[in-house]
Amino acid sequence: MKSILAVIITSLFIAACGGGQAGDKQAELDQLIKQQTEINDKIRTLRDELKAADPEKGGSRLVVAAPIAKAPFRHYVEVQAKVDGDESVNVSARTQGIVNSILVKEGDKVSKGQVLAVLDDQILKQTLAEVETQYSFAKNVYDKQKNLWDQKIGSEIQYLTAKNNKESLEKRLASMNEQLDLTRIKAPVNGTVDNVGIKIGQAVTPGIPVFSIVNLSNLKVKGEVGESYAGKIHKGDDVILYFPDLKREISTILLKSKCSGSLSLRGKSILFIIKMNFLEVILLSISISLEVKSSETSIT
Repeated sequence: MKSILAVIITSLFIAACGGGQAGDKQAELDQLIKQQTEINDKIRTLRDELKAADPEKGGSRLVVAAPIAKAPFRHYVEVQAKVDGDESVNVSARTQGIVNSILVKEGDKVSKGQVLAVLDDQILKQTLAEVETQYSFAKNVYDKQKNLWDQKIGSEIQYLTAKNNKESLEKRLASMNEQLDLTRIKAPVNGTVDNVGIKIGQAVTPGIPVFSIVNLSNLKVKGEVGESYAGKIHKGDDVILYFPDLKREISTILLKSKCSGSLSLRGKSILFIIKMNFLEVILLSISISLEVKSSETSIT
C-alpha cells in the first residue's frame, strides 16, 4: 500500500513540473507576440511618415486636373551680365611725385574731395615757409609806406615798390599753395574705394590710375545679347537676375536697350542696362545669370 502511494505522489510531482514548464513557454510566447505587434506598428508608422515626406519613394500621388484657360507663354533668353556702379571712376595723381602716405584702404567709403593719398611735399613746404616769411616782411613794409603816403610823406616810387612786392608775394603764395594741393590725391566723387593700386614709396605720374572709386548707391547691370534679338527685346521687358554666389533671384524690368555698334565674333550685339539701388555687398566683378524676356504669346 505504501508503494502504491509513493508512485502516485511521484507521478503528481512529475505532472506538476511538466505543467510549470508549459506555462513558462506560453508566457514567453505571449511576450514575443506582443513585441512583434509593437514592432509592426512602429514599422507602419515610419513607412507612413516616409511616404508623407517623399511621395516619389513610396505612396501614390494625388492627381489634380487643372481647368483649361488662356495663359501667357513667356520665352526668356539667358545671358551673362555684370554688376557695375553708375559712377565708377579711376583716380590718378595730378602731379609727379613719390607716395608719402595712403589714407584709405579698399572698401572704405569716401566723400567727394576727401584726400586719399599724399605725395612727398617736404621741399614745397620749406619753400612755402620761406615765401610766407618774405610776404610777412613785404606786407609790413607796404603798410608803413602806405601810412606815410597817406600823410603825404615819402615818394610815390617807394609806395608803389612796396605795393608791388606785397602783391607779387601774394600771387606766389597762392601758386605755392596750389602746387602743395596737387600733392594730395583726392576723391572726385562720393563712393567706395574699390581698388588701391599704389604703395608707399612708389613714384606716380599724372594719367596713370592709382585708385578706383565706385558709387554703390546706384548700381546697374550691363550685358549683351545677339543681334537676332534686336527686335524682340525692348525697354520695360521683364528681367530675372540670378546671383549664383548669393543664391538670390530678383525680378525687375529692362531700363535701356540699344545696339552697341561694335562687331564681335557673334556679329553685332545689343547692349542692355538695368539700374539697381541696393545689393552693396555684391563684388563688382561678380558675374550673374540674367534672363531677358524676348517674346510673349497667349496660348490656349
